[in-house]
Amino acid sequence: MNLEFCFVKSEKERFLKAWANLQSMKLLIKSLSIMVLCFLSLCMGQVAPSQLKGIDLEVGVTHIFEFYENDTHIGYNQYTITKKEAYNEKVAYFIESEVDLNSDSYSIHIEASYIVDTQGMCLHYEFECIVNGETQTMSADFTETSVHITASVPGKTYDEVIELIQNTFSLDNNMICQWDIMVSAIVLERGEDFAVYAFAAQPMKRTSVTASVSEGTVAVQAAGKTWECLKLEFSTPAGYTAYVTEDGQLVKMENESGLVIVLKE
Repeated sequence: MNLEFCFVKSEKERFLKAWANLQSMKLLIKSLSIMVLCFLSLCMGQVAPSQLKGIDLEVGVTHIFEFYENDTHIGYNQYTITKKEAYNEKVAYFIESEVDLNSDSYSIHIEASYIVDTQGMCLHYEFECIVNGETQTMSADFTETSVHITASVPGKTYDEVIELIQNTFSLDNNMICQWDIMVSAIVLERGEDFAVYAFAAQPMKRTSVTASVSEGTVAVQAAGKTWECLKLEFSTPAGYTAYVTEDGQLVKMENESGLVIVLKE
């Protein structure tokens, strides 16, 4: 889900404007955004960032995740790895992604492309998003310690550079594909804590994602087969649970409000 971009001068002003947008659109957010619940927190407390192991994506492969709300199908997010080649002197994967979510009260369609390095870090990310008939666009270029965003919403344009902590993942609203890449890029240790820094481009928020990892695995049915998954119970965003194979395939996410996102293929 797209919040209005919050390009304001101070961190306090940015926080207050994001919070106002959050309240005015909370019914739509409840259904569609798994990230918005943790946008207001950057601190990991005593949890150290998880170790990176890198990614090895297969060019030409497409993954599809389906969204359900209270057992009703509301849409999907799919992504395809289109090529692997150098970008800004780094070996990188080029990815195309689409989100389509609909109900009686909203319609969201996102056409996105992004480029990640072999550690799963985003180098470039752009999208065109149509929310209830209104078009928004965004383009973001990442370095190890910052992101430069240009964006437009009806009647406004924006241009801002935001500082980031090193090894910050791009985890945007409804882009479950980015979550899939993130969990495949880190080391998941049974019975230990999981933590990463993240940046969400739609609301322009730095954040952290933390979870506890189960000691054992659970069987999850998805994409026509049974997967043995570790269970990740999140403290940020609170109330969310993910099921991930030990080699890093995201299979399912759900929250306490009835939102379920499951791998289709």
